[in-house]
Amino acid sequence: MNSGFLHLVRSHEAAALLLVAAATAGITLPLYNATVIQACLLFGLDPVSGVLLSWLPPTLLLLGAGRSLGRQLVATRRLRRLLAAGSPFGTGADTLVLEAPSPLAFTWGFLRPRTAISRGMLELLPPRELAAVLAHEAWHRRRRDPLRLLLMRTLAGAFWFLPTSRPLLTGYELALELAADEAALRDAGRDPLAGAILHSARLANAGAADFAGGALEPRLAAALGEGYHPPGLWPAVFRDGSVLAASLLTLLSSCR
Repeated sequence: MNSGFLHLVRSHEAAALLLVAAATAGITLPLYNATVIQACLLFGLDPVSGVLLSWLPPTLLLLGAGRSLGRQLVATRRLRRLLAAGSPFGTGADTLVLEAPSPLAFTWGFLRPRTAISRGMLELLPPRELAAVLAHEAWHRRRRDPLRLLLMRTLAGAFWFLPTSRPLLTGYELALELAADEAALRDAGRDPLAGAILHSARLANAGAADFAGGALEPRLAAALGEGYHPPGLWPAVFRDGSVLAASLLTLLSSCR
């Protein structure tokens, strides 16, 4: 498998931090408030309206982030109640077995993540493929990936109006899966990992929840050593940033 998927994860996180830094700087710089006020004067509005309008973007950001965060927390609470009946897998407390016939395997929890695997998954997969699935989920636990996803999805909710936000989130989710697959390959081997992904893909076609998620082709290609080349991340981020900056400068120049 290609190395560097953890680097891909970090690249997406760096892009997200750049968006946060740019938005924070943009809505706090005096230039921003001056531009909004001058735009109001240009259109015949009073300066008080400009001050009120200057609070609109940060308010929209906070509302979008709060909506996304709230939905995730509610879903996590419901999931926690459903998993309360799970029994420990083996001697550890990090993995629970769910008495469900559908094949399931996932990691949840923010500060102390745990893995859930269904009885259906245990009965479906041969031991080596099951070991690959458990190694994959163990990586998610060690990295606290559910918490990372919580933060990234909240950020995507805040910047819902940017074209970059959805591809950034989708690419990040895939990068997390590829990095976990990379760890599983080291622990369990190439064939068991590819077999587990293929088994899950067949289950997905049958309508069951699956370990492969919605990223079958890139994950299988990486698992088989065929390589995966993600689309360019930074060009899209800089493109959106440039458009926003150009719009702001154009508005400022028209107000003079």
